[in-house]
Amino acid sequence: MSYYDSCCNPCCCNPCCNPCQSNSCCSCNCGGSAASGTQPAFICANGTMNDFARCTLARYDQLSYDLDTMPACSTICSSFIPSGCLCGCNRPTTLPSFPCLPNCLPNCSQGCTQNTNNCSSCAPSYLNSVNEAEQSVSTQSPVLFSTDRLASGNCIQHTAGTANFTLTCPGVYLIQYNANVEPDSGSNVALSLGLLSGGSVIPGSESATTVASTGELGSMSASTIVTVPCGTTGTIALSNTSGETTKVTNANILITKIM
Repeated sequence: MSYYDSCCNPCCCNPCCNPCQSNSCCSCNCGGSAASGTQPAFICANGTMNDFARCTLARYDQLSYDLDTMPACSTICSSFIPSGCLCGCNRPTTLPSFPCLPNCLPNCSQGCTQNTNNCSSCAPSYLNSVNEAEQSVSTQSPVLFSTDRLASGNCIQHTAGTANFTLTCPGVYLIQYNANVEPDSGSNVALSLGLLSGGSVIPGSESATTVASTGELGSMSASTIVTVPCGTTGTIALSNTSGETTKVTNANILITKIM
């Protein structure tokens, strides 16, 4: 449909106008004439722009003016961006509740704008922890990780020999794990592992298998994404979510901060 037709276009600058009736607040210069076949729809037969086109241009001019007169970036940051979020010109001023970027300047080499202890969140962060030796894990209990093999950055904290991993920086994290499992006793035993966030199982992070008997191994693996909002921290653990005590060997977990 063309912008102009025999029923006068709405005067978009005045929403009270009834476009299909003669009204003093909505004067249509086209006077009911349609655009010619050689002219775009917003140009009337008499060569002038219709009201829709004029109002569109007026709004474009207003938008341009608003952009040109925006306050300096530092003013925007102090007005719109909550404490703990990035104060930089590469961040939108309309903030969602989604985790904010870390509180560092865009190039990170200039340090932090507010909280110096968050500067490390600009660097890549990952942590790979393993526990090769067999451990007996009771039902609904976490798997311990004895060795932190590789680590970078300070956003993922873990004490060797413990179960919990603390996510200290706001952002998005990819978590992957794999392990071999064996029933402590019995035959045709259903076993499962799952990731916990704040003590609750993360939906979709569980893996399960049925092992025929003691002495046989099952293999489990899964991955998931978690987010840490501004001003908070996260806690991750791998847990035996089955109803049986499980022998776990070659446990491996990799946590990577991807945003």
